[in-house]
This record gives sequence, structure tokens and C-alpha cells, in this order.
Amino acid sequence: MNRKHILRFNIPPLYPQVGVKVGAELPSVMMESLSWPKVIYLLTYTRVWWWQLSLFNYLSIWVLHFSILSFQSLVESYEKFRGEIGKYVKFWDVMDELDEQTRVIDPIQPNRSDCYRRILMNQSVVVQLKVNPLNPRGFPEIQFSGPERNVRELEAILDQDCKVC
Repeated sequence: MNRKHILRFNIPPLYPQVGVKVGAELPSVMMESLSWPKVIYLLTYTRVWWWQLSLFNYLSIWVLHFSILSFQSLVESYEKFRGEIGKYVKFWDVMDELDEQTRVIDPIQPNRSDCYRRILMNQSVVVQLKVNPLNPRGFPEIQFSGPERNVRELEAILDQDCKVC
């Protein structure tokens, strides 16, 4: 399936003292791994003395040494983003299947970062499924909402089906 993914960079005016913010529609558990660190500088000072021949005449200056210890380029961030996308192909397949084959009532317009769906089971019962993005074919978290009698019936069916598995 051909999916579009957008990687956004927000480069603040105080960059490189302030880190770049990276945004993408990925499951929230992975957004921290895409964060783009600020540039880390190593500044060292060296005092240099120049002596003159006359007594007590000398000149002292500080020399600043500047080097970059850490820097992540746009290309490196993009490659990291592509790697993260590859981890979630099965997750998005599962979520697309839910969207196509059920009556999803929330989120109304799901995006690629949403890990849950609220699905209308019948006129009175709603089920909320929360899918683990790292194990999308595993058993999701399930929560029923609606009249207690109807919810108990569906929970009993679910319990019976789980015992068969």
C-alpha cells in the first residue's frame, strides 16, 4: 500500500543553541526517538602569555578553541525517519483494515499516530480497541461501553473466544 508520510522540521531562530523540533505522524511511543538534538559545542579556553624583555611587562590573552561534538544533519534525520516508518507498516495495515471493515466513530479522521479506534458494534454498544504499534497482530486492549446487559453479553463472547485460542 502506498502511504504518504510527512516529516516536519521546526528550526527555531536561536538554533543551534536551541534544538530543532521534529514532527511526524508516527505512533507517540516513537516520537522521542526522532527528536533532533541541538548542536553540542566544546569550548575551551587557553591562556597565552607573551613576555617582553622589560621587567613586569607581559601581555596575557585568552584563546578560544571551538569544536562541534554532536550534530545530526537533515539527511541523517530523514534516514532515521524512514527506518521508523518501516517498523510500523504492519501496524498501519491493521488500522487501515479496521477503518475499512468497521464503523469507526472515533477518531473521526484518524491519522497515522492514532493507536486506538472506537467502533460502533450495534445501536447500543461501542468498543474501544487500543492496538500496540510494536505488536499490531497481538491482542489489543479492549473496553466496551453501553448498557450493562449488552456489554456483559459481548464480554462473555470475548472470554469464550479467548479460551478457544
